[in-house]
Amino acid sequence: MATLSCRERRFELEMAPRLEHQYRYYLVVLRNLLQRLGRLAETLIDRYGKQGEFLYYDTTLEELAQAEQRTVPVQEFMPNRRARFHTEPKGLDISSAGLEVEFVRASDNEVVTRVTECEWARYYQERHPRVGYLLACCLDNALYQSLNPRLRLQRTLTLMEGGPACDFRV
Repeated sequence: MATLSCRERRFELEMAPRLEHQYRYYLVVLRNLLQRLGRLAETLIDRYGKQGEFLYYDTTLEELAQAEQRTVPVQEFMPNRRARFHTEPKGLDISSAGLEVEFVRASDNEVVTRVTECEWARYYQERHPRVGYLLACCLDNALYQSLNPRLRLQRTLTLMEGGPACDFRV
């Protein structure tokens, strides 16, 4: 297992009191999994070039498409997404842990947010900078569409690619 950086230790210490025991275990498992996925993606790209990148992306997209999820009506999704930034979350999830998110604006048709800190970006920039976007960001739109095919994500910059923030417009 890789040695934790000071920032990672701080992240885990801040998160640990709020996370149940099972979530702390999942953080360790997730860190190991992310390390292996990073190596796999880098190997595929080194060996097969752009074809390796497509192979990884297509396989991941196929897994996402096969995951059974309840379709969420847009009328339900938008108010819930908007409310997420005005109330304390009911529980932490692995996707949003380590994110600093600013609420920009919302309407019945869109929610605009800005991520200013991201542990995913920090992790991959330190360990697997060539494949960070492929592993953590490129499937965001597919994730939204798996909830409802009418949802679309528009993003013009990401921390993972060196931007000052990630802008999300759903």
